[in-house]
Amino acid sequence: MTRNLILKKSKELFLEKGYSETSLSEIARACNISKGGIYHHFERKEDLYIETMISILEENGKAVISSIENETRFENAIFEAIEQAIIIRTKYINNYNKDCEKTAYFGPVSDAIKKFPEIWEFNNNIYKNAIDTLVNKIILAQETGEVKKELDPYSVAFHFCSIFEGIHLVSYYTNQKFEDKSRLVISSFWELIKN
Repeated sequence: MTRNLILKKSKELFLEKGYSETSLSEIARACNISKGGIYHHFERKEDLYIETMISILEENGKAVISSIENETRFENAIFEAIEQAIIIRTKYINNYNKDCEKTAYFGPVSDAIKKFPEIWEFNNNIYKNAIDTLVNKIILAQETGEVKKELDPYSVAFHFCSIFEGIHLVSYYTNQKFEDKSRLVISSFWELIKN
C-alpha cells in the first residue's frame, strides 16, 4: 500500500517538476511518511524515478497497443490508436503540463527517456512491440483486402508510428488543435493505404 502511494505521489511530482526539481523529502511529505519510509521501498531517488517513468510509459503503451490489437478492422485500429493518443495527451496536459499547449516540449517523460538508458530501452521495446503489432495487423488487413497488397507492411507501420509521434509537432507548428489535426492526418493516411 505504501509503495503504491509513493509511486502515485512521485508520478505527480516528477511529471509536474521533473527529476532534478523533485526531492525525496517532498515526495515523503506528499505521502505523509518519513524519508526513511521511501528508502524502505527504493534504494535511491533514481530507482524511484526510473520505476515511475517506466510505469507511465507502460500504461500509455498498453493503451495504444491494445487499441490496435482489439479492433478487428485495421481502419478502426488506427483511428482508435489516435483517440488513445488524444486521451493520453489531454490527461498529461490537464494534470501536469499546462504549458504544453504553448510548446513542442514533452516534459519530464522526454527527459527521462534521454537521461536514463533503462527508460530509453523500455520505451524502445514498447515501439518494437507496437511496430510488430501493426505489421501483423497490416498483413491481416492485406489478406482480407482492406489494405493495398503492394504496400510493405513494415513501411506502413513505420509511417503510422512517425505520424503518431509527429502529429503533436504538426499541430503545434501550424497552430491548430491537436485533436483536429490528428484525426485529419490519420484520415489522409487511411485514404492512401486502403484498398
